[in-house]
Amino acid sequence: PVIFATDPHLWAILDPEIARENPVEDRHRRLVRSHRSSPYELRELKPNAKIRDELKEILNYASSQPLNSKEKDLIWKLRFYLARDKRRLTKFLKSVTWRDPSEVKQVLEE
Repeated sequence: PVIFATDPHLWAILDPEIARENPVEDRHRRLVRSHRSSPYELRELKPNAKIRDELKEILNYASSQPLNSKEKDLIWKLRFYLARDKRRLTKFLKSVTWRDPSEVKQVLEE
């Protein structure tokens, strides 16, 4: 902020939509997390070795580190597998999109 005040060549441009969700990413998330698979298939889904290594890395993140959308989608997809270990709960809760009523409903029912 101080730089803007002292340098006449720099302008501050305020973007009122910067805090809004990207509609394309939002739609992608809803498609990825939709009920296309049967609940039984999701409950029995297990990661292969490569995905298990990715999960291990994600689960070792500090609790304050934010997850990107790919990481959140992976955790959501494998939520039943991850539910076997209660220490993974915090990462799962971080992967939930709490502003989406259908997703919240799935979390509370499963």
